[in-house]
This record gives sequence, C-alpha cells and structure tokens, in this order.
Amino acid sequence: MDIIPDSFDIRDLTDLEFMIFTRLRVGKENATSNNDFRDYLNNSLRFRNTDWRDVRKAMASLRLEHGLRICNMEDGRGFYIAANYQEYKEYRHKLINRAKALYRTVQSMDNKQPSQMELEI
Repeated sequence: MDIIPDSFDIRDLTDLEFMIFTRLRVGKENATSNNDFRDYLNNSLRFRNTDWRDVRKAMASLRLEHGLRICNMEDGRGFYIAANYQEYKEYRHKLINRAKALYRTVQSMDNKQPSQMELEI
C-alpha cells in the first residue's frame, strides 16, 4: 500500500491543507492531537484563530480530493496517515460502523408513524 497516492501533488493543496499535511505524521503511534494542531496553527500568524470546522473541512478535502488515508480512531491520540493497510483497515471499519449506525437511525425515523410521534411527545 502506498502511503501517499501517486496522484498526490502538494502544489494542489490550499494553504490550510498544506499546513495540516505538514503536521500529519505517518503511523498511529505518531498521531497529532487536536490540541497540537490548534497550537501549530495558532503559532502561524496567517492561521491564528482558525475555526476548527475549517480544519475539519480541510482534512475532509485531503481525504476526498487528494486520496490521503488520514485516520483518527477518536481515542484521544489524534490524526495520522495510515502507515499500512492494517491501520487503514481499522479506521475504515470504524467509519463503516458509524455509517451503519447513522443509516439505522434514518431508517428508524423514516419508519415512525405519525400517530407514534404524537404519542411520544
């Protein structure tokens, strides 16, 4: 498994994506915490007080538009680029489970009858 896709070109990144990319480390054991990202960005005059939602959007773009396997097991360790297929597979499993849970919620809500909703209010 290539850690960085062949199609990846650093020149295609926005400035914020570039800042995030340069802070990411390879491997779960080298994860960068949310606080580390905030401190890193706040130490840059240009990105001081960057809204965390913008950071999340930039990370999503790095995943979706640039194909980077940026993982976060949500265990407090933070974000990292998968060092191997096993690390990616663990994160992929977590994403699929989250998607299934969201889908079950939507299905349950879709299947509620109006009379049931009135009774539960």
